[in-house]
Amino acid sequence: MSDCIHVAIRVRPLIQRENRENSNIQWDVKNKNAIFQIDKDGNCVQNVHYVFDRVFHMNETNMDIFQEICSPIIESVMQGFN
Repeated sequence: MSDCIHVAIRVRPLIQRENRENSNIQWDVKNKNAIFQIDKDGNCVQNVHYVFDRVFHMNETNMDIFQEICSPIIESVMQGFN
């Protein structure tokens, strides 16, 4: 484990109200480290993207996030790395 800070985000799924209103998904995940804004037709909006250490897609579960991000931190703590 390195000493630097890593930033991970998750694109959230639409909530019930948004589904009822047939809202469009606003973001798409690319290469597990970038999100791109998409328009109502599903096309990427040019020059509107953000890069992080890890971006989780809305279909990835909390368990996926825990296993990839949290579990290694917990293991390091249990082994005495602070």
